[in-house]
Amino acid sequence: MTAPVSPAAPQFAPPPRATPSSGSGIRTPGSNIDTSPSSHASSVSVVTSHSLQSMDQLDQRVLHEMIPAAHKATVLRGHKGPVMGLAFSPDSKMLATGGVDATVHIWSLGSAARDLAVLEERRLGDIQVLAFAPAAEYLVTGSASLDARMWKWNWRESRDRDHVPIEGPSFSDALVFSPDGQNLVSAVGAEILLWSTSENVLRKRTGMRNPTGEVKALQFSPDSKQLASGDNAGIVQIWKLGGWRGGRAGQSFTGHRGNISCLVFSSDNQYLASASLDQTVRIWDASGNNKHAVASLKGIKGTVKQMLFLPDPQMILTACDGGQVILWNWATGHRQHEWRLDQPIICSLAMANDGCFVAAGSSDGTATIYDLVPEGN
Repeated sequence: MTAPVSPAAPQFAPPPRATPSSGSGIRTPGSNIDTSPSSHASSVSVVTSHSLQSMDQLDQRVLHEMIPAAHKATVLRGHKGPVMGLAFSPDSKMLATGGVDATVHIWSLGSAARDLAVLEERRLGDIQVLAFAPAAEYLVTGSASLDARMWKWNWRESRDRDHVPIEGPSFSDALVFSPDGQNLVSAVGAEILLWSTSENVLRKRTGMRNPTGEVKALQFSPDSKQLASGDNAGIVQIWKLGGWRGGRAGQSFTGHRGNISCLVFSSDNQYLASASLDQTVRIWDASGNNKHAVASLKGIKGTVKQMLFLPDPQMILTACDGGQVILWNWATGHRQHEWRLDQPIICSLAMANDGCFVAAGSSDGTATIYDLVPEGN
């Protein structure tokens, strides 16, 4: 039997990137079964629940191995414990990593990855969220520790004045800048806190209280006029931003059964995607004219932590903590391509804005960069 040949990679990479050629010979479940008439006498098989369970586990392993592995571009080593926070810079040329060792690194992702800057500060706590400012001139950190602080790190400045604490809570479950660079929001329990960012200074403005539970995910719309939040009740809430109060609640979407883990808008502002601990992704009409999901994606092995709409808004890329990366045509429910991340434990995930790279943090203090469309393939 010939070895499996990987199918064509999706055509969403920048022009200089070559994509693998399409091939044949992909094995599918059941393709290795001989269906020709047998010359042997028939036999009786005793099927038990144990044998069925073993068969199911074997089939899952075989299916997993059939999925092409994403190319490991580089492994970044710099932390002394699990890497829980990851963030690509807006131009996808840098990656920030944060760990439970109260340390943040910024890495250059050129032809040879290198450590550009390091921040070691005990009061950083256990880093769990990071966010680059839109121009990547500074980074904001969020912690899981109650005795920590949020910090603004001007990583290009000299060390004696490069980081300052931010007025606000000690921890954060989500952290995101608006695309226009005018606002920063953070999720703290059921509160959504808002800072203005004029003149490179963070000024706390106000807070909005989510009425249905603790906020676990946040995302701005591309025009920066709306904010989407997802909570631990599985509800997605749209907030209309503006005014002295910061924002007001608009349309809400229900249907998930479990925490919302990730949110993303399409670049044309038409669609909003939400992922949940129920291992589904739902696509919504971002205008709020339809309160029902326009599509639901299932069969995901894990919790989706990162998503990205491609320039064609009917295509969405998802990455989950089970090591599954899928390019979907959500309008048809078809999986255009699938990769697996060869990593036993995934503590955190980040996806580059160009859709070509996925970063995965591990419990051993490393972060691995996976290239979904490697050159030369």
